[in-house]
Amino acid sequence: MESLGLEEAIERARILLEAVSRGEYCCLRFGLPYVTPSLLASQVFCEKKLEYSLLNESEDEKAKRVSEARKLVEVLLEARRHLPRQLDRFTLSFPVAAVVEGVPIIGRPHAVYFEDGHVAAIVLGKITMRPSKLYDSDRVKLYAYALTLAYAGFPLTSRTRLVLVAAKDNKKLIDALSSLDPGSARPFRGDGAAIHVLAHDVHVELETVSNLLAYWKGNRASTARQGPWCSSCPFRELCKN
Repeated sequence: MESLGLEEAIERARILLEAVSRGEYCCLRFGLPYVTPSLLASQVFCEKKLEYSLLNESEDEKAKRVSEARKLVEVLLEARRHLPRQLDRFTLSFPVAAVVEGVPIIGRPHAVYFEDGHVAAIVLGKITMRPSKLYDSDRVKLYAYALTLAYAGFPLTSRTRLVLVAAKDNKKLIDALSSLDPGSARPFRGDGAAIHVLAHDVHVELETVSNLLAYWKGNRASTARQGPWCSSCPFRELCKN
């Protein structure tokens, strides 16, 4: 992976987003042009459930994915226009896009914090009834964003932090995000909110995400994750067959 300057990495992401919006990517499972970190996280919960959901998607929902990429091009260009002149410390919220192991990944983290020309932290927010617990799906989502930024050419280092801010409600989440210092984020558990911090390690991230990406390339069949949640799954009868 080649680290580029900030504007060059943004340009690389823009080129991919425009290619997706023109229909140049189409050949993942179910004809999807790309996946998102959230979609990969859903795989971790139950890949079979996700598969049945996508099989029941309407044509309008499929077309929406392409139009979303088109909208993200404009958001990315707007973010580039507002880059600060002094690039020592600043935070941006912008779409990211890259091809990782042959699969286009597109998403928009809550914030990316830059310090001295490098990505110091990638920040995600989440509302959950158990903010103190870091789920496997959370880890996958953080890893997917880190890989997408790295493959797009953004300058990540071994000091880059992957930060999840989790809270029980929207107010607590806003409060936790507003008080966060991404450059020095540390794990924290408080009243109705928590901060989880992982280190960026591209080898660990690839080891975790590669098998998920293999599914989208058609290299393996889907798997079901059995548990008490199966009793309320809308696809439980199909899964029994």
